[in-house]
Amino acid sequence: MIGLACICTSLIALVATIARQIRNIFSPTEREFWPIMVLVMGSICAVWGIILILATINPANGTTGYIMIGLGLVCYSISSKVILLSKIWRHEFKLSNRIPLIPIFTALTCLFLSAFLFELGSAHATYFVPARVLAGLGHLLLLYSPLSAFWRAGHLRNRRLPITISTYKTTHSAYT
Repeated sequence: MIGLACICTSLIALVATIARQIRNIFSPTEREFWPIMVLVMGSICAVWGIILILATINPANGTTGYIMIGLGLVCYSISSKVILLSKIWRHEFKLSNRIPLIPIFTALTCLFLSAFLFELGSAHATYFVPARVLAGLGHLLLLYSPLSAFWRAGHLRNRRLPITISTYKTTHSAYT
């Protein structure tokens, strides 16, 4: 349940970032708070998963740790959207073209871990369930990876239009 709570908290941070930017009340402290909160949620899941894997002798109990690591990777993927939206809000961010790579790397990590667990499942049948869960999470992360690229492309498109119709009318003397 902790892993799902971390994902839900990360999604709430994403919605809060979008909603506060739409309302134009996104403050400089929120620029730092929301991305850090999502990264902390991902780290909680990943560290908890590693502890579950290393602290148990029985491999059936350790399989939950692999699922927790996968849920942490989902939080890290959500963090890429929160970071991108926070950093490009009314600012120039030179690394904004690199942020869409985060979901791709998290998806590949999840799929690699799934392949490792499928191989481990040939010796121990308890690893088949977490292998399938991680494969599903990896495919989900690959499905959502283009969102960061679309949001960045929308931001770049809006920057190319420096004036609006109302500013055009007030700056040219033909309308006065």
